[in-house]
Amino acid sequence: MKNLFILVGTFFSFQLFSQNTFPTSGNTGINTTSPTQALQVNGNLQVDSSMTVQDSIKVQGRTRTFELVVDGDSKFKGDVIMKQKLRVDGLAKLKGPTHIFGTTVLDSLLKVHGNAKFFSNATVNGNFKVDATTKLFGSVVMTGISDIGSISGSDESFLLTGSDGTLYKTPISTFGDFVYQPIACPSGDVPHPMWSNGLNKLYVACPPVLVGIGTPFPEHKLDVRGDIYSSKIEIGNFDATHNGLINGYVENNTQPLFLLGKKIGGLDELLIFSVSNTGETTINNSGSGSSLIINNGAGNAFVVNNHSGYKIMQLEDNGTLQTREVKVNTNDWPDYVFDEDYELDSLQHIANYIKENGHLPGVPSANEIEQDGLNIGDMQNTQMEMLEQIYLYLIELNQRITLLEQEKELLIKENQELKELSH
Repeated sequence: MKNLFILVGTFFSFQLFSQNTFPTSGNTGINTTSPTQALQVNGNLQVDSSMTVQDSIKVQGRTRTFELVVDGDSKFKGDVIMKQKLRVDGLAKLKGPTHIFGTTVLDSLLKVHGNAKFFSNATVNGNFKVDATTKLFGSVVMTGISDIGSISGSDESFLLTGSDGTLYKTPISTFGDFVYQPIACPSGDVPHPMWSNGLNKLYVACPPVLVGIGTPFPEHKLDVRGDIYSSKIEIGNFDATHNGLINGYVENNTQPLFLLGKKIGGLDELLIFSVSNTGETTINNSGSGSSLIINNGAGNAFVVNNHSGYKIMQLEDNGTLQTREVKVNTNDWPDYVFDEDYELDSLQHIANYIKENGHLPGVPSANEIEQDGLNIGDMQNTQMEMLEQIYLYLIELNQRITLLEQEKELLIKENQELKELSH
């Protein structure tokens, strides 16, 4: 120590105080005779307690520290290894390989020009720019970004973390939702397609790629060999207004082939259209419109074949319905005409009605049928009622004829007896 005091005393004059301070002017050098800074140490420097730097600090060589707090700007041009936490309140620039094992808090801008590894959590309160590979083994908190949806501009980037911890810098733009740029695919066959992921999505931009589930030899864009369960399936043209085509084969005798319905809020489910396992089709119409509308082409509008394949009913394009037999069920068949209290209208009244209206009473006119059509069931009832009335008229007429014939025979007999008495 004595030799050291002599060497230093050759270049410096100082006074020793109880605080162990150096003079207020001039540079101080340790292990150097020509210091260029206020304090220049050529060799290792060990600080057993904390070190506070009020202004910027420049480290041009390798630096090892357990905890470093910098109140101003800091520049590290060599390797930096932090065994404990790093806190920088000003600008921090890392130009060399950087390994930080403790918690990192950066209150201002952080620029990383070399490789950086963060083995613990890192909090960046300002901008974070990475020009080289950065690996993160903890979490990153960017408090300087209040709303990630507000980021815009082609120069902005978004960090994606790979499976090995590598951060990938990807350009983004926002229009209410993120737009992700797909990875370009080579033309032709793609032996190893590049898959991309985005916000709630997984996609591949390679058109020739076929995806197989349950098969290593897919034949379509999506080829699934097995069961698929979904609450909603849309099939058709993506640009079309209406899509939907479902064709399925069930594995037992109880499941329906097809079901369509609606469920609104807390209301009960309403089945609209169903096809049973045996092929029975049911349409439940809950509205005021038609249950079935067929817009016919050039052929017959409707054809029904029996189990042997023979045609049993046909609705032609001109409206003609051909079938073997039509049965109409009615609950008001006019047998009441034969009741004892039924009042049969007089033929004279019917004759007067026909003369005045041009058609039978109780029968629609020709104009009404042209406008409203003809109800076959009602017309069958009306015709049967009139047929029964006609039979009543015939029965009454037959009774009158029989009575007249009896009176005629009686008159003939009386006339013959008078002739015999006159002779």
